[in-house]
Amino acid sequence: MYFHNKYNQSFCIHTLSKCFDEYSILLSEEQKKHKDLIVKNAITFLTDKNVSTNIIEKLCVISKKQIYSIADKDEFYLIMEKICKNLKYSFEISPKSRNFIVLNLITFLKDNSNYRVYRRDIKSFFESINTDELIEDIKINCKLNITSKMILADIFKFYKEIGVGIPRGLKISALLAEIALQKFDNFIKQHSNVYYYGRYVDDIIIITNAKEDEEKFDDAMKEKLKNLSCSLSFNTNSNKYKTLSIMENKNMEDFEYLGYKILIDNIDNKKNYRKISVQIADSKIKKIKTRIARAFLDYLKNENFNLLFNRVKYLTCNCKIKYNRKNTYQLVGAYYNYPFLFPFENNDSILNLDKFLHTIIKYPKGIFEKIKISEEQKKKLLKITFKNGFEKKIFVRFPKKTIFDIQKCWLYV
Repeated sequence: MYFHNKYNQSFCIHTLSKCFDEYSILLSEEQKKHKDLIVKNAITFLTDKNVSTNIIEKLCVISKKQIYSIADKDEFYLIMEKICKNLKYSFEISPKSRNFIVLNLITFLKDNSNYRVYRRDIKSFFESINTDELIEDIKINCKLNITSKMILADIFKFYKEIGVGIPRGLKISALLAEIALQKFDNFIKQHSNVYYYGRYVDDIIIITNAKEDEEKFDDAMKEKLKNLSCSLSFNTNSNKYKTLSIMENKNMEDFEYLGYKILIDNIDNKKNYRKISVQIADSKIKKIKTRIARAFLDYLKNENFNLLFNRVKYLTCNCKIKYNRKNTYQLVGAYYNYPFLFPFENNDSILNLDKFLHTIIKYPKGIFEKIKISEEQKKKLLKITFKNGFEKKIFVRFPKKTIFDIQKCWLYV
């Protein structure tokens, strides 16, 4: 993010109004009409001594981990937007997107020289961050203004009473995590044998020239993490902790990263670069299949074919999802969740999903045999495929209420 040299961090009518104008794309027309009131309420609220008590609330629990959100008041969102901008300016943070990292990774993996890939993941990342050191880094940052520091200190003080590390789910948490790992990032980037380093929150990928001592390099990374916080360590799950040595004429290797399964083959002599195949990660395939199964099992209970049809369309096609309480959209679906699958046509993972879906419809076994669908309904369902949704980027539109109903049977799966 680019900031002008005279960027103003203060929380006044002028700066908050400007922040509101930038943030207003996320608001409804009704909310935009109350701009002056929202700005005024934000300034008034900042005089409250217990800012965090009112600004953070529990949202839900996912995978046994508590997720938090900003309390549903427009002035709270405006204040947090301003703090996020101030943090990005003061710590010069510019997190890379998932698509940016994956695209660059694939490009580097095509290199025809010998290299080594380190795929790592930080265990219980947000909960393991040393907030004392993070708070100190925020305190000593001379670029960050005092109001931002005070609000952040109050949030940390409140959160320490109910949780450890930093709260999951808040936009600001991702920025705080970036600050906490800046020293680790710099350590990896400055290593003489590293020529690509990518990190998306706690998912790490490193490519070296394979001239480093593998064990010493791994130990050095672990030690650097431990120095930042004694609780920080790598997840030793086999899919999230892999080291691959890619040498000439070696058998195909693969690893999973950010929802993709990447397979590295030998050098293509005609094109002089390594052949790379990109599939959907096995864990994500399992997740999608679970959602397909739940859609049909829920049909067993309600016999609502229109709902089942919409669920299958939602999973196989693409659509725009409106953010909670905001007026902006995210593109999701068969193509937009995995735009870098290669080969693009007849991709194995896409065909795998179609086979699973069509088997349930045409040749049901076990509990699925109890599903009563007419031949006409089967024909209608069989016309929908992941292949078409992905390759043709087919879009479907659903009202917000319909999307809620669609997702209800597989929420958090």
